[in-house]
Amino acid sequence: AVVSTQSGHYAGIHCKAGKGRTGVMIVSYLLHEGIYETVQPALQFYGEARTFDMKGVTIPSQRRYVYYYGDLVMRGLKYEAKTLLLTKIKLIKLPYTQAGSLSKFTVIMCFVSPGRNGHS
Repeated sequence: AVVSTQSGHYAGIHCKAGKGRTGVMIVSYLLHEGIYETVQPALQFYGEARTFDMKGVTIPSQRRYVYYYGDLVMRGLKYEAKTLLLTKIKLIKLPYTQAGSLSKFTVIMCFVSPGRNGHS
């Protein structure tokens, strides 16, 4: 999905299937910009616009975070951006699963510290 504003700024959003994670971001944007005042109509709009079966954001944890963000917006709480400096990335390959076969998963650990120039 591509979101455009009148000022010429664009945001491209995508995930594997283009429904769940993409939907979380787009529905949150619709709430943030006041296009929708409550979560359910925003979720319904996205589901109708994005899918044939009207099922956009269906994963419970993703829907939960949309409701968390919607609650913040409705209560007028503002997000305060904080600059963080990424200091280290560590990749740890998990060698075996419980069944004893090789694992396809890697654990990614990110380490951050407060940003420079007085920002935290």
